[in-house]
Amino acid sequence: MKKKALYTTPEEVRALLRSCWPEETFALDNDVIASGGQADVYRLHSKNGLEALKIINSGIYSDQNIRLDRKRRAEQEVFYTTKHSGKPFSVLVYGTGTMQNGPDESFSLRAIRMELLTPLETYLDSFRHDRAQYIRQVLFLMEQAADALEQLRQCATLHKDIKENNLMVRQCGSEPKLVLSDYGLARPDRIMNSADIISASGTDQYTAPELLYGRKIIENRSDVFALGVAFFHLVYGGNVRFDPVAYAVDWKKYNISSGISKVILKMTQRAPAKRCSSAQAVAELHRLRLKADPELHRREIRSTLQAITTNATQTPSLLARLPDDSAACLLRASAALHKGNTALARQELTHGTNQHSAAAAYYLAGLTTSPHTQHRLLQFAAAQGFKPAQATLRHCPISRDCCLNALKAALDL
Repeated sequence: MKKKALYTTPEEVRALLRSCWPEETFALDNDVIASGGQADVYRLHSKNGLEALKIINSGIYSDQNIRLDRKRRAEQEVFYTTKHSGKPFSVLVYGTGTMQNGPDESFSLRAIRMELLTPLETYLDSFRHDRAQYIRQVLFLMEQAADALEQLRQCATLHKDIKENNLMVRQCGSEPKLVLSDYGLARPDRIMNSADIISASGTDQYTAPELLYGRKIIENRSDVFALGVAFFHLVYGGNVRFDPVAYAVDWKKYNISSGISKVILKMTQRAPAKRCSSAQAVAELHRLRLKADPELHRREIRSTLQAITTNATQTPSLLARLPDDSAACLLRASAALHKGNTALARQELTHGTNQHSAAAAYYLAGLTTSPHTQHRLLQFAAAQGFKPAQATLRHCPISRDCCLNALKAALDL
């Protein structure tokens, strides 16, 4: 469906292109990809192939003060978009330019030439016929979005306008890559004064309470809040206002599982101190992905098991990403025993099913160097009816490889 520009004309844009890039040849589509927030986005044909050309017009307002404010925001968007260009989580910028289009400097056109990406919701449309597959895709991309916020936090930047329309998908290779766009409201990641916070707030229903009321912010928790709201909209798949601050949500009405609803609530807590961080959101969303995709879960358990058996340094971070099920518990028990913490290992074993716990105990018995601890673990496994442990207690030899194979069999690996 063709869209007409709201804030510019194709003739103005062609004049800007000639002014800013006189040596290059372009072909501009008259219709736009999107319009909103004083900007039009055109499809541009250039030496790079297809580009997205965003034109921000500050001259559409009659009040000079508003024009100057919009001009400042446009400069800010150019700054942050360019600053993060080339990073995996952000849109790639090919060039920027500006042209005065009125009697004074408050009238300006700002151009940002960027890679052409697919809007998130457009990408997800092809999966809507299969609810399970659709949810897996949403979880995959939301985990990437949370990771993008964490990387942005490490770059000392608040995005401040996270919503579905500003989440794009780069389709390269077999897996899609989520990309952040539209830095028009971005700010340094520091405590701002109340006036700055309120004046720079984004779309109301995505705006965290601390931004709405000019309260103290904590890191990028306001961006996490906005992502939680977007997450709700995507998993619900309908057009409904989500306001976890104002009222309780009937999750069954929206066909949202308890696991997903718990993560959304962690991301949208009213108090930023109680809200999960972007790093915690990454971990929570990853655990949801594992629960929604059994094959992915098995692959992750295999890699974690391999890390434990080789004493890999990444073992703790891998274990933290696993959901709280039997397989994860026994892997954590294995790691605990590696560190000599038999009490924690025993505690983790109590969370598993009988056969899982017995297999883990047998595996741990093959790792320990303490005869007393080994005997207790073998007795525990034998009491659960685990035959390899019963055989070992009858003076059959025990080896690390045998224990590892028994554990893999119990985990169905």
